Amino acid sequence: DSSFTRIRGDSLGGKGRGIAFMRSLLVRYNLEKKYPDINITVPSTVVIGTLEFDRFVSDNNLIEFANREDLSDNELAKAFLEGQICDELKDNLAKVLQHFKSPLAVRSSSLLEDSQSRPFAGIYSTYMLPNSHKSEAVRLSQLCQAIKLVYASVFFKESRAYLKSTSSKIEEEKMAVIIQEVVGNDYGGRVYPTFSGVAQSYNFYPVGHQTFEDGIVSVAAGLGKTVVGGEKVLRFSPSYPGIIPEFSSPELILENSQRELYVLDTSKSNFILSEKDDSTLMKPNIDDIKKDGTLEFIASTYDRNDRMIRDSMSDEGPALITFSGVLKYDAFPLAPLVKDILDIGKRGMGCPIEIEFAVNFDKENKKIPTFAILQLRPLVPSHEHCEIIWDENTNRENVFIHSDKALGNGVVKSIRNIVYVPPETFDPSKTIEIADEIGKMNEILLTSSLPYILIGPGRWGTEDRWLGIPVKWSQISGVRVMVETALEDFDIKPSQGTHFFHNITSRGIGYINVPFKSKDFFIDWKWLDKQKTVNELKFVKHAQLSHPLKIKFDGRSGSALIVKPGKS
Repeated sequence: DSSFTRIRGDSLGGKGRGIAFMRSLLVRYNLEKKYPDINITVPSTVVIGTLEFDRFVSDNNLIEFANREDLSDNELAKAFLEGQICDELKDNLAKVLQHFKSPLAVRSSSLLEDSQSRPFAGIYSTYMLPNSHKSEAVRLSQLCQAIKLVYASVFFKESRAYLKSTSSKIEEEKMAVIIQEVVGNDYGGRVYPTFSGVAQSYNFYPVGHQTFEDGIVSVAAGLGKTVVGGEKVLRFSPSYPGIIPEFSSPELILENSQRELYVLDTSKSNFILSEKDDSTLMKPNIDDIKKDGTLEFIASTYDRNDRMIRDSMSDEGPALITFSGVLKYDAFPLAPLVKDILDIGKRGMGCPIEIEFAVNFDKENKKIPTFAILQLRPLVPSHEHCEIIWDENTNRENVFIHSDKALGNGVVKSIRNIVYVPPETFDPSKTIEIADEIGKMNEILLTSSLPYILIGPGRWGTEDRWLGIPVKWSQISGVRVMVETALEDFDIKPSQGTHFFHNITSRGIGYINVPFKSKDFFIDWKWLDKQKTVNELKFVKHAQLSHPLKIKFDGRSGSALIVKPGKS
């Protein structure tokens, strides 16, 4: 049975509150009566209240040091690691480790995180601990290090930029910490669940018969970092699990299916934690884990001879993550179960919601599968409505951008600046350099308090640099509207279900995806190239207009229209 415990005083923070609330909802609605063959649960969780954060920062004289903006994340992390956690908390943590013998996730749970008015996601750090060392003293030391680094992440560069852009003050932020058992099995030094996912009760990119209210689910084999990091995942609506546009042909499945997964490396009981929170993870290829036996219900095989996808596992070809056993053959009722959980969460919170979850099949098939809800948070789209009419009377010459895949509601005013990656300068192998150039442009515009439109190919904020431009929030913190474009040889599907994407929705940033070569949905590159360039780097340009653009988002139809200055 899972447990929920609070140690130390004051607030649970946003994530902590969400987890506690989800536990109460599961008790109230008793979903296991409807799904008796599934263990629906929230993993055992301990929350350290925000009081300890104040105490740690104060006792170790870190506040003045932490507020210095000239320090790197590495220098901040080092200073926090040198700080001392009080003996009382250490005693509490030692008792926690007597109960928790399996790997642990140490997560942030700040006051501002996951609030309904301005929810954050993925801004602060999460550390995965093997928790496997023979010495209890070493295990305790590793846990304390992870807690200190979560505290330090409040003051990291990206966190500061995010807080600044939401008009929040860093002095207002306080951090609780969640210690949660990792869901998964151990396969010879690799711990991971069968698959993980993010589900949202509101779908900003419905296709076919889908509606916005049908919701969207993103799933991937292994740990959830693949999903929240914006890498290759499978997306489906729980109301229409059979509609998967990016998996509609063998060629598309080969192109879009997940090739690697994240696992927790438990083979090394000694490791060094730092400001980067993936030091305990590994990323093997899908084919490398065939022997673990975890792919039976989620993978298919590509038959090279017949150029077909076989809905079963074999050694005849490469494994492809298709979730066919789950979505096509109902080996696990993922779609209806997620739909039910989103429904009770939405009713309970009174607004659209998002959950992170992990599903684990027992490797010896002696226990029923587990569906573990790791997090619950609000997903709050704006409800202001602005209708866009597009018909034969529309003068296309006046239009800069038009798309039917957009996120946002209402009118965005006073935007005269455009930061963009011209198609002719885009190089898929240089996306890290492009992100750095955008960061430089952002810094200049932020200093002058000038909001801007950001335009570029592929997925913004992806952790896979071959799928788009891997910008961090600190590099685009002044953005007001983001545009993802497709190019002839770079047609990447829009990203959704990621922490990055969640922050776009929660902050009310306009988000537009423009397809390649569509008659009605386009971007006028020729007009943009004629505008005044005020700054130009190797890959990125900054254009400044004499008058603001007219920017409209229609939240009901999911469309966006940007009209050139002086036009209507």
